[in-house]
Amino acid sequence: MGMGRPIKYTDPFIEKEAEALLAYAKKATIPYECHFAPKRGYSSKRLSEWAARNAKVKDALEQFKDIQQYKIVFSAMSNKINPKFAYCMLKNVAGWRDRREVIGDTETKIILIQDKHDRNNNT
Repeated sequence: MGMGRPIKYTDPFIEKEAEALLAYAKKATIPYECHFAPKRGYSSKRLSEWAARNAKVKDALEQFKDIQQYKIVFSAMSNKINPKFAYCMLKNVAGWRDRREVIGDTETKIILIQDKHDRNNNT
């Protein structure tokens, strides 16, 4: 009785990992989930799984993504990273998208926007 497989990732464990994730995000030049998680012994997809079941982890992961986005934008603005690289990163990790706007009859303006709906679905 009670001989099932032990739970490796308990709520106290994942909440400590959430704290470690935020500490990493604040310290890293540009934080990546895929850099943090394997060093801690699990895949980056685990963080999303934990966020789905634990509000503290969900909040930490959302804060992580805000910090990540901020660091990408300001690193590009201060020429610490290539703006084209930042552009691609924002599209991949922060849910930013291109939007075309027609101005007059012939001119098209392309702008980069953050698609909040898409970002929230990737959490």
